[in-house]
Amino acid sequence: MKFYKENDKSTAICNKCGLVNTTFKVRDVPFSTKNGCARGILAGVCDKCGEVVSIPQQSAPRIKESMQTSKKSIEARLPRHLLDILVVAGDKLKARQPNTFSNFLVKYYIHNLNADKRKCRYLNKYLQTDLAKGKVGVDRFSLKMSPSMYDEFESLRLKTDLNKTQLLKALILKINDDILSKGHSKDIKILESIALISG
Repeated sequence: MKFYKENDKSTAICNKCGLVNTTFKVRDVPFSTKNGCARGILAGVCDKCGEVVSIPQQSAPRIKESMQTSKKSIEARLPRHLLDILVVAGDKLKARQPNTFSNFLVKYYIHNLNADKRKCRYLNKYLQTDLAKGKVGVDRFSLKMSPSMYDEFESLRLKTDLNKTQLLKALILKINDDILSKGHSKDIKILESIALISG
């Protein structure tokens, strides 16, 4: 892939001016759906009228990210001790902000378990443990995620035949089992590295 620099020159077809010389500049570019825009991307600008007339390939990931900013949310009321498990697990992994790292930890488990049918079959067993019980108070676990991550959550929910709250409970109890009880999950070193750079 060729990478263009700001102020590099090229040519393109402008809807207003025809075949024109262009200059690459940083611009906010509206989506074709007219619903939002990609901010601060490198684009080819018509030297005659100043309109954006081309987008180099290097700007595609920024546009894709901008289009996926619509987050989906999963919320559930959970017993306080389950939320504490997430924070303690984040602390054990040496996350600088264990409470914030909790959300990443759950997403990591959603992704990993969704990719491993064998492991996801055993999630139900965690709901039979004593830790799965407990008074549900006002504490609410809220998880914002990209549409693709939400699809993974839904896929895992269907594979396990659990509802949203049950699945979140099972994920948290698996995190407890792997990180706090056993402490020898192969993912611990990976999670420690991510925790180190995440804050």
